[in-house]
Amino acid sequence: MSIKCQPRVFTLLTYDLLSMVDKGNTIPMDQFMNMCDDYTIMKWLKEHTQFYELWDDDLKIILAEEFCSIANCMLPEDDYGISNNGILALIAFCQEYINTPPTRSRIDCDCAEIGLKKLGLI
Repeated sequence: MSIKCQPRVFTLLTYDLLSMVDKGNTIPMDQFMNMCDDYTIMKWLKEHTQFYELWDDDLKIILAEEFCSIANCMLPEDDYGISNNGILALIAFCQEYINTPPTRSRIDCDCAEIGLKKLGLI
């Protein structure tokens, strides 16, 4: 799946995440923010969502970098009114990217590539 199909990527991911929240699943906010920062959010997505395996490595790397970036410049409680559930914050992040698509290219994401390789995700 190419980053060029990104609205679909974030929309499908949002549906998966909404289903999880509907079933009562949560991630503590501080844990979620740390997962974005160290790229382990991608491991969590691999283990908990149905679309991860459809993403190619370039898309996984770009998504990891984008989630890290937004977690470092947005405060879910202040920006979205979300303070207790990291899954809801991730949904809000996806909505940000549906509204304003990511602009990174694969070559902008060396740190995410290294992080995902260390985690064995690519």
